[in-house]
Amino acid sequence: MNKLEYTLSNIFLHFFYYLFCLIPVNNKKITFSTPRNTKLDGNIKYIYRALKEKRDDLKFVFLFDKYDYSLKGKILYLLRLVKGVYHLATSRVFIVDNAYFPVHVIKHKKRTVVIQVWHAAGAMKKFGNDVEIKEEAVEDKFRHKNYDYCIMGSDFSKKHYATAFGMDEEKVLVLGSARTDLFFKEDVLDRVENEFYDKYPNLKSKKIILYAPTFRGRGNEKDTKLHLNVEKMKEELQSLGYVLLYKPHLNAKSEDNKDDDFIKYLDKEDVLNKVMPVCDILITDYSSAVIEYSVLRKPLILYVYDLEEYIDDPGFYQDFETEMIGEQVKKTDDVIRLIKDNKFDLSGYDEFINTHYKYLDGNSSDRIADYLIKNFIDKK
Repeated sequence: MNKLEYTLSNIFLHFFYYLFCLIPVNNKKITFSTPRNTKLDGNIKYIYRALKEKRDDLKFVFLFDKYDYSLKGKILYLLRLVKGVYHLATSRVFIVDNAYFPVHVIKHKKRTVVIQVWHAAGAMKKFGNDVEIKEEAVEDKFRHKNYDYCIMGSDFSKKHYATAFGMDEEKVLVLGSARTDLFFKEDVLDRVENEFYDKYPNLKSKKIILYAPTFRGRGNEKDTKLHLNVEKMKEELQSLGYVLLYKPHLNAKSEDNKDDDFIKYLDKEDVLNKVMPVCDILITDYSSAVIEYSVLRKPLILYVYDLEEYIDDPGFYQDFETEMIGEQVKKTDDVIRLIKDNKFDLSGYDEFINTHYKYLDGNSSDRIADYLIKNFIDKK
């Protein structure tokens, strides 16, 4: 977004917001907004479900507004935001799991509470306002402002979320990570496993390697390459009964989605949290998926071929080389060696889990829903 686009968009949305402010806030309305998906997923999905189970008098609104970098896409996106501005002006609670332009440029009514639940389970790589912008950018004018509260899962992450979102620490509520609840419920895990093998029955007898790298790039500049040497992995591991499932980041598009009898590109609707329980080994890098996966206490490989670059930009909240779990490697040969040797050190998992989780009870969704109802919905 350039300066002209920012200025015109700002004026345009403010005009409609002031118009919509003539409409009273609906004290029973909760709006969920995400630019990451076209359907409910992650924290907002589980918070919504918990709220719906507890109260049948609430009105729920869902906004799925994904940004498009083409001129036509930008115009259509802006027009869709008018709907978002209406709900920002008329909702009692407005929940986001990522950056949302109207929230950051508009100072909302005091009666409306804007809550950031973020789409990750904790704080690993730096994000939000903690990422140093090396060149002045228009985004500096509006990134991550105007949240009333943030909800997350651990005391360790609290101070980092506060600085990332430009808010006081007392506004960061440690209530748990709703998206991790399923990992603590055996019946849910059994159902997830059955659903997976119903969809992919040919994988039932295989040893599953899940590769889920984090997003690389910013804005419209995306790194979509699969940096593992898949052919070499196939040559060395297929005969041992392994298959490779590749789950690209939501913001990335793979250039060559061709399945064969070794590699399988997972569908967009295959939620990462629901594939982790069935995999035997996870390969990732700087993704917060590590935090979620850790409670399963299974083998982890961190394929960090560009670690030095990531330490420089965006950086980490912990010393990545000494405080992370898993085995760190930079070459496909070492990935293959680790899998063949099958000697993974899980001794650091408990300490890591205790750092990144305050609650290990699978009840975070209920805890968050109860807090929202007591402190906002039922509060006069």
